[in-house]
Amino acid sequence: MSVRTDHHQLPTADDEYTVEQRRIIDARLREAEKGPFYGPFKSGAEIAAFLKARARGATSPNPQKPR
Repeated sequence: MSVRTDHHQLPTADDEYTVEQRRIIDARLREAEKGPFYGPFKSGAEIAAFLKARARGATSPNPQKPR
């Protein structure tokens, strides 16, 4: 069963940032949406192994772009 959230009813942080700060945040979010994305992972141990391999400089065995 899936729960749907009406995002228009959630509070926003629009008034907590200056226009310039909001511009920077929005630009970084757009860049982050491009990826790369990794996973899904089946367990915490799998995530830990992935992060250790990545720290050693190995490439991801399971890179995934968003659906």
